[in-house]
Amino acid sequence: MTHVSTIYEDDEIAVSFLDARSADLLITFGDLATLWSEGNFYGRSVAEKLSLSTLGIMAKKPNWYPCSSIVALEARVRQLLTKFRHRTLHGSSMGGYACVKYSALFAADTVISFSPQWSISPFTTLGHASGWVSHFTSTMTGMEIAPADVGGKAYIFADPYDKSDKFHRRMILEQCRDAVEVDVFGASHSVSAVLAGTSNFDQILKACIANDLSLLRKVCNAARRRSDFRAYIVADRALSRHPKLVATALLNADVSRSAYRQFCRDKGVRLLQELAGAFPSKELADAILPHLAKGCDVVKLLMTAGIPHDRSPVLQTCHGTSLFYDLELGRCVHGISASGRYVPLTIQFVDRRLSVGLKTVLGFAVIATHGDGSLSTAALADEDLFDLRVSYSLSGLLCLRSRNYYVAAEPGGALICNRSEAGTWESFTVHLK
Repeated sequence: MTHVSTIYEDDEIAVSFLDARSADLLITFGDLATLWSEGNFYGRSVAEKLSLSTLGIMAKKPNWYPCSSIVALEARVRQLLTKFRHRTLHGSSMGGYACVKYSALFAADTVISFSPQWSISPFTTLGHASGWVSHFTSTMTGMEIAPADVGGKAYIFADPYDKSDKFHRRMILEQCRDAVEVDVFGASHSVSAVLAGTSNFDQILKACIANDLSLLRKVCNAARRRSDFRAYIVADRALSRHPKLVATALLNADVSRSAYRQFCRDKGVRLLQELAGAFPSKELADAILPHLAKGCDVVKLLMTAGIPHDRSPVLQTCHGTSLFYDLELGRCVHGISASGRYVPLTIQFVDRRLSVGLKTVLGFAVIATHGDGSLSTAALADEDLFDLRVSYSLSGLLCLRSRNYYVAAEPGGALICNRSEAGTWESFTVHLK
C-alpha cells in the first residue's frame, strides 16, 4: 500500500511524495491542463500501478515553475533524494520544460520530456510561443533553458511536423548536445495523450534508462498507431487538402472508436463543406449526423454541405423507429416506415428556433404538445398547446422538450411528453431521409 503526503508548498507550487518503497525515484512536473489539486499530481495513477516512488511537483497557476520555488524545494528534499539509486524527471509541455530546466539541480540520471517549451518569452521565441505567451510575466525574464540547467541523459519527445514544438526542441538541443530526439509523428502538441497508458510509460521508462533507442522508437511507433488521439489529429490535418480521403476513411472507420465520434462531432460540418457536394453526401451525412452535439450544427450541415434540399433530417428513436404524424389519429407516433396515413416528422428553423414539424403544401406545420402529453400540429389544433423544442440532455443526447417535460418513445408506437428526466426512450438521433 502506497502512502502519499504533501512535503512542500508555497504560493507557486505544491509537492507530494508517494512512497512506494522502490529503489528508483520518479520526479514529475504537471502541465498546464493539470494544475495542482489536493492529493493529486501528474502521473500518480501510473506511479501507483508501477509501484514507483514519486515526487509529484504541481504548479498552482500557469507559472512555468519559478526558479525560487524549485530551489527552495530542492533544499527541502535533498536528503530524501539520496535514498534512491536512480532519478528520472518527467513532464509534458510546461512540465516538460521544467523537467529539463531543473534536471541538473535535481541531479537527474534520466529526463523524459514530452513536447517541452524552451521558453515562453515573446522576446526570444520569435512567434513560436503564441499559445503560451499570454502567461509570460516580467518575473519569467531569463527563463530560457541553458546548458548549465541540463543534467543526465535527456530524451525530448515531439512531433517534428508541429512547427512550434519543432522550434522549441531544436533550441533545447542546441543547449544540450547529448539529448536524444524522439519523434512522435502525428501527435501535434499532444505527445502525452498519444503515448498515454501505464504499459506505454513503463516501456518508455525502461528503454530510456537503458538507452535502448531501438526499443524506444518501437514502443512509440506502436503506441501512436494505436492511439485514437493521433487518428483524430491526422484526419484533422488532412481535412483541407484531402477531404475525399478523409471522407473515405471515415466511412470505413470503426464507429466504436472515440476518435471517430469526436471527429464527427467537431469536424463533421467542415468536412461536408470542404467536399461541397463532390462526394456521396447522403452516406457521409448519415455517418456524421448522429454524433453532432448541437442542433444548430445539424441545420448548418444540411444548408451548407451541398446536400439536395429534398432530403430532410428524420428523427429516429432508440427502438430503431422513426417519428411520424398519423393523419387519421391526428397525433404523432413512431414506427418502422411511412405509408399512406403516416407523414415523417422533420426538424428545421422556425423563427430562429429549431422546431419539429411536418412539411405540407401550405408550408411547415409545427408540432406542439397537449396538456395530456400527446403531440399534434399547432395549425390543426383547436385547443391550447405548448411549444415543443429541440434540446440536449446533460449527456449530449438530442431530446424533445415541452415545458419541463421530455418526449418519450414508448414501446408500441406511442409518443408522450410527460417525463421529468431524459433517458434512453427520451433520446433521439437524426438521419437523412
